[in-house]
Amino acid sequence: MNGAALNSAPRGTWRISPADPTKNEFFRAREDEYRTFFPGFTLGGPIIKERLNFFTGYTADLNRTERTTPFVAGTRTTTSRVISHRGVARVDYAPTQKLQINTSYFWNPVKQVGVLSGNDPSVAIPATDFSIRGGYVPAANYTA
Repeated sequence: MNGAALNSAPRGTWRISPADPTKNEFFRAREDEYRTFFPGFTLGGPIIKERLNFFTGYTADLNRTERTTPFVAGTRTTTSRVISHRGVARVDYAPTQKLQINTSYFWNPVKQVGVLSGNDPSVAIPATDFSIRGGYVPAANYTA
């Protein structure tokens, strides 16, 4: 089952008619098809009993959205894929009963491939290739 199957229909809006600026019309965009997955894991435990412990975990949001718009000049389908990573690693070391050292690493970059075109079929079909758009935002943090 895709994620959009559980949603209600999109709400419409009133707008000025592209064909006649003196009239208003009701516009309801078609709903996008999308799928989202959240895989992940955690693992942790002692390396040296009561002295050295570790913890690591990872999860991701894998989101794919597809928009099909029936423009006057032809139907166009655009796709956007967004991957958000979240990883963590931690090591706790207690050389003595009164001293403890902790270190952590967080990794959470986001990558997007493709963007969605507009959803109004009454406008001209875009000339831009939306599949080459996107970007990558690196993000990481280390503490000790």
